[in-house]
Amino acid sequence: MIVIERLFSEVKTIRMKYELLANITGENFNIFHILGLQTDEVRLHSAFLAELLNPNGSHNQGDRFLTLFINQLKINNFSTTSAKIFVEYFTTKISTDGENGGRIDILLKDLNNKQIIIENKIYAIDQPKQLIRYKNFDKSAVLLYLNLFGEISKDLERITDKLIVGTDYQIISYEKHIIEWLEVCMKEAAVLPIIRETIHQYINLIKRLTNQSTFKSMNTEIINLFRERPEYFKTVPSIEAAYKEIIKIIYDQFFTILGEKLIEKGLELSIEDSNLIIQLTAGEGDSGFYFAYRIVLKDNSERCNIFEKLKNSKKQNPIIPKTQRKDLFEKYSKIINGIIEGAEFSEYSLVFYNPPEFAGHKKLYQIDVNRYIGLYDKEKCNDFIDNLLRHEIENFEKIKKEIVL
Repeated sequence: MIVIERLFSEVKTIRMKYELLANITGENFNIFHILGLQTDEVRLHSAFLAELLNPNGSHNQGDRFLTLFINQLKINNFSTTSAKIFVEYFTTKISTDGENGGRIDILLKDLNNKQIIIENKIYAIDQPKQLIRYKNFDKSAVLLYLNLFGEISKDLERITDKLIVGTDYQIISYEKHIIEWLEVCMKEAAVLPIIRETIHQYINLIKRLTNQSTFKSMNTEIINLFRERPEYFKTVPSIEAAYKEIIKIIYDQFFTILGEKLIEKGLELSIEDSNLIIQLTAGEGDSGFYFAYRIVLKDNSERCNIFEKLKNSKKQNPIIPKTQRKDLFEKYSKIINGIIEGAEFSEYSLVFYNPPEFAGHKKLYQIDVNRYIGLYDKEKCNDFIDNLLRHEIENFEKIKKEIVL
């Protein structure tokens, strides 16, 4: 017990040192984070990258930044001087088989009609056949799949069985490729203070998102502490076991109570002349903790088993004919999206969205640590969920009025 207390004391000292360092250097001050844009793929990341890549961008540096990008990724035969950049480029309406159409996050096109397609992912869910659609848009285009760590998700593996990594498309990361490119861009902009510091702020944001901030040095120091004091290292399994147990208890308790309350409040609407209902549910995934409005079958045996569905939200998507589902989604998504600000669409939901407490795609464990640990107490967990649902019930009533009318 004494060894564990000493370990906690030394780790706390190290942490306080790095928190002080972050305060002194101003690392915690980030304009993109302050504005709540840190994980916004379209309004921040795609827009910012596209502006730097644009030879006609407001930076007035011509194709300098684009050339650095092309050279870093070793892309051949692309004319940077004549390049045009498009964000959220609309190709055509998505086809019935899902293999053509859609919007491209960032499209670069030169005078010779050579194209570079960038699919940009921060936390958003991979859409079925998304990369296949982009490849079919231009089979000779350079197709780049950009995400935080350069990983291929299970969803992407499932939906890109017709494409080969390294041949049909490349995976690049913010952690490595984008940061390395931006650091070179910052050097190129050394005598342009506003551009240089804006790039620097963006690099710091990316380092936060990819765990490369000052706290990476803190982790290194903690590792060295374990190396120097083997007796500390022996305590780790028991600490880790207790930590995992607390996480499991909090997680299970939170979603069990939430599921019970969602059932109790009956937040669902019948769709006229059908065996379908619109149901408010919730879940947690790559996009953090979210609420979602889904269309489910009234007689679906899993309909009210919300807790099980929360742990595997895809179970909530019933087998509804594609044509019927498309019409329903178009009709009701517009109504709900007009009431809930910041809602997004997906294959499985009419809309899904992060409630204010989970803005920026936070997961349950990423909320304020004191509030999170407080969820271990059942009464506090109930209070937290009641507050969480209060706003959702207000929105539900507004949606109900619109749909009924």
